[in-house]
Amino acid sequence: MVCFPSLDNFEFFADGVVLDSFQAGQSETGPVYDFATSTPLATQEETRQFVALADELAQQRPGALLRYPPTRGAPALTQALRQHLAARGIAAVDEDILVVNGSQQGIDLICKALVGKNTVVLAEGPSYSVALHCFQRAGARVVTVPLLADGPDMDAIRAVVDQTPIDFYYTMTHFQCPSNVCWSERKRREMLALYLQRGLYAAHLERLVAQYASKRRCMSQAIRASKHLSLPYPEQAGGVFFWAQIPDAVDAVLLWKRLRLQGVKLMPGTVFSLTGSAQRFLRLSYVGCPLEMIPEGIHCIDREIDWLLQNGAAHVGDSFCDIALPQQ
Repeated sequence: MVCFPSLDNFEFFADGVVLDSFQAGQSETGPVYDFATSTPLATQEETRQFVALADELAQQRPGALLRYPPTRGAPALTQALRQHLAARGIAAVDEDILVVNGSQQGIDLICKALVGKNTVVLAEGPSYSVALHCFQRAGARVVTVPLLADGPDMDAIRAVVDQTPIDFYYTMTHFQCPSNVCWSERKRREMLALYLQRGLYAAHLERLVAQYASKRRCMSQAIRASKHLSLPYPEQAGGVFFWAQIPDAVDAVLLWKRLRLQGVKLMPGTVFSLTGSAQRFLRLSYVGCPLEMIPEGIHCIDREIDWLLQNGAAHVGDSFCDIALPQQ
């Protein structure tokens, strides 16, 4: 007997249904009338060919089975994908391609990179439940519009974008899940025209520029008012970082080590130097910190530098714990 959460909590109920369907689709015992998943039948010719290719690869390169593959995917596969894209008129380099283990991993990576607490995602209703729940769990607010036989309701989309700033639109123009609807040529042109007419991308950039400008000014003022931080180079009007100098008697790595235990995240200059010549610098980014927390964060750095100087423990060699450099 399978128990599902109440429909009052639809997200968990839907997840339970998806998981149960997937597990049933993988079952090899007894007859299963699997109308839920898209898992290929093991008896299909394509599956047998795939198994044969896997066996051939295992014989040719047995050591590869026990090693982690390249993060971006096997180079031969990446090259084949570039050629496939080029045949369709899409120019791409290796850095433009990231091979993932299915759409769910790709959606998860997008959520980690682009979705936050204040993100607004536009989607059709119905749509792929795994994606919608992934957006919600990342903190986004999902706004849905009706799906018609030839694509989304364009009037509903216009009504939404008139009232709500949209960060991005999640859609499938070909064989939409779960409806299998394909957008008509007319709907595609309408969407492109709407995008260009409303300046949606330009509006998004305008909002970001305004937000980042406020944060940059705030951090600049906080650094200039700081007791121990200074800016060695002329301040620029853009960018997302400040390269701040600390007193000569303080090592950036030890400072980073102590600050990270207090919830202050930054990058020690040593990370960016092959010669170790940046031990007296910090890279401070204002992008991921709320505006109102920037001055207090800079104050925390000042306070910690004070402690290090007063206690004569300003160098890594004086530290009572091991130092591990962070990843960039």
